[in-house]
Amino acid sequence: MENTKSGFTPFRDGKSKRGLTLNRTVVAEEKTKLSPIGYVRHCHSGELSLTGFTLLELLTVVAIISLLAAMIFPNLGKVRVRARIAKVVAELKTIELALMEYYSEHGGFPTNDTSPVKKGLYKLFEEDLLETALQDAFLDAPYEYYSCVDDVATADSCIVFSVGSDGVDNGATNFPGALADAYPGLGDLPPDLEKMPTSDNIYLFVGANMARTDPLFGRESDIRYKK
Repeated sequence: MENTKSGFTPFRDGKSKRGLTLNRTVVAEEKTKLSPIGYVRHCHSGELSLTGFTLLELLTVVAIISLLAAMIFPNLGKVRVRARIAKVVAELKTIELALMEYYSEHGGFPTNDTSPVKKGLYKLFEEDLLETALQDAFLDAPYEYYSCVDDVATADSCIVFSVGSDGVDNGATNFPGALADAYPGLGDLPPDLEKMPTSDNIYLFVGANMARTDPLFGRESDIRYKK
């Protein structure tokens, strides 16, 4: 005789519908428990079955990561160089303003005279025209400074430069060398003053004697670098 008071229908194994439904829910929940290497599946027999990544899947993930790294890392290096160039250009503009103020007070630019402590840009710092001694972002050292004449009170033109991303001066060891590198078209006939440097150096040329007829020195200031 069937027992229908509680709504249960007995089965041959003695389990009820409600009990069977409960067991299925527990098994479904156990299947979703995570393991460090995959999913843990509980079988009805009590044994554990582990599922994880196949070798092909792992190799595919490694290949994708390697491809992304190859595309991203070189670009990060270029972004870092561009950021340093922008910093150098901004600081050269600050130096330019200080040099022009020095010129208005002394009638010329600082020179690299025989006293080491008075060399070049230090005179701007000494006269409070620069608040701090600016450092070349590519060299972690002061910017190089050359005046067109030395061992005199002032000069009518000068060059300040950064060594750029390659970290070397590229032959700019004096004013003529720096000028030739900053204006590689000077030797052309007629001179091509728009030709930019081929080295990585970043130059600030300042020549405040506007009365000169030479087209190069007719410019008040010029920042030049390879773009």
